[in-house]
Amino acid sequence: MVSIKMFVRIIIRFPLLLSVLCVCLSCDGLILNVLRNTTYNSFSLSGPSLDRYYAEMERFFSRADADMWSQYAFQDSLFATGDYFPDLERRYDRDGLPEGYLQHRIDDALAQWRSSPFARELDFAGFCEYLLPYRIGTEEPEEWWTDYRATFGSVLDTLVARPGVTLAEFCDAVGRLLPEPHRSYTGYPAGKPSGKASSLKRILGGTCEDYLGLTTYLCRSYGIPIATDYTPQWGNHSKGHQWSAIIQGDSTYHFMIGEPLFLAREKPFTFRLSKAYRRMNAPQRRYPGRGSRPEDLPAPLRNPRVIDVTRYYTDVADLAFSGLREGGRFELADNAEFRNAYTIAVPDTVGMNYQTARIGDGRRYRYMRYIPAAGTSGNIAEIELYDRSGKLLPAGKVIGTYRAADRFHPMENVFDGDVLSYASCSPTQREAAWVGVDLGRAVELSALSYLPRNDDNFIREGEEYELCYWDGVGWASLGRQTGRRATQELVYDNVPAGALLILHNHTKGKEERIFTYEDGRQVWW
Repeated sequence: MVSIKMFVRIIIRFPLLLSVLCVCLSCDGLILNVLRNTTYNSFSLSGPSLDRYYAEMERFFSRADADMWSQYAFQDSLFATGDYFPDLERRYDRDGLPEGYLQHRIDDALAQWRSSPFARELDFAGFCEYLLPYRIGTEEPEEWWTDYRATFGSVLDTLVARPGVTLAEFCDAVGRLLPEPHRSYTGYPAGKPSGKASSLKRILGGTCEDYLGLTTYLCRSYGIPIATDYTPQWGNHSKGHQWSAIIQGDSTYHFMIGEPLFLAREKPFTFRLSKAYRRMNAPQRRYPGRGSRPEDLPAPLRNPRVIDVTRYYTDVADLAFSGLREGGRFELADNAEFRNAYTIAVPDTVGMNYQTARIGDGRRYRYMRYIPAAGTSGNIAEIELYDRSGKLLPAGKVIGTYRAADRFHPMENVFDGDVLSYASCSPTQREAAWVGVDLGRAVELSALSYLPRNDDNFIREGEEYELCYWDGVGWASLGRQTGRRATQELVYDNVPAGALLILHNHTKGKEERIFTYEDGRQVWW
């Protein structure tokens, strides 16, 4: 009987044999699932409206003024008509892919597996899952592997061929090649297909799914085993999240454009990670919902092409990560060198709303700066200073040494009054970075307020809220209140004990999630 190790050696030496085996043998379900079975069940969405959309985007990308904001405005104008994709139909791969397509994919994937310095620890099963697949979602099949190497090869070919190149170096190079996502695009209409590879490589901004497709195509083009990991629901937030996972032997690395490469277990998520899953191409025997009736499971757990990868990210289910994990300190001084500065320490973990530190020491200060903790990206959205009477002071002149990783996160964002914009320092100079302000004159201060990077999901001044509880039949209102900056909280009396609650924001926003109160603490469900 041929061992799996011997089998791998054979197929690496004789690539064409693999395509024959795909047709003739089940190969323990591995290649058959990824190519034959996956091809049978996979489909792309196509139609005149989608062709028109990509044609419009090609015209946009050729514009001299193209940037992320103009791209979003352009897409909004396209989708303003309502149902933009009314004519899409499924085109199953089993009904015909371009001639020679699968053979080309097999040949290239095997060549990358054999030559890539990042795939040396990849076994046969991993090859079938993390290098071989030719599609990600419902996009139109293209020979993206040659296209991406032609597009990005001037930078990456030499790097990959250099002896001793590290995964971190490759990911850093990719991060410099691609635009960093600043604000995720939210205007896609329902039913939009996955972005096709040739269009994704030109985006100037997009959704998480867009960037996942882009990084997956690029990494697989260079023989880097990659998958998509995700959490369907944060433990303390109303949404989920997905990210790229690079597989190296028994280790998983978290990778997103604009962030350093993290070993999965060391990734400091902003919200509490309760569970993490990985999308797979072949049906899995040990998928999360195995042994249960589909009707008893939430939709994310019914998918047999998913595995639980929480163990790569944490040893426990209930993490202590809540709110911002930045730390650092503020300094106030009457001199530009910050000698004998008054220091305000920032806790490692704070809430994602305005935090206020009282001063009132009678001294007068002209200069203020925020120094982030070493090893962090120094993300901060707003800083405010109040004079002795409690009046908000004008920002003054922005000073500091933050060297922003891109043009979307300059120091000026800290004082622009926009709670969603923020400043961030470059990974190459974090320990020496700081951002601050010169008030132009010495002023006696009463307070300093700061706002961490956030999603604008806290109680806001002037916005109308309504708290409701479930009475067994429907949601019963406990009344409406207007938010106040001074308290950033809503107080309701006579709330039924143990009630299931939901809070509506009638002014803006749509992120809502049920919760209860237990021992005076808000518990999300």
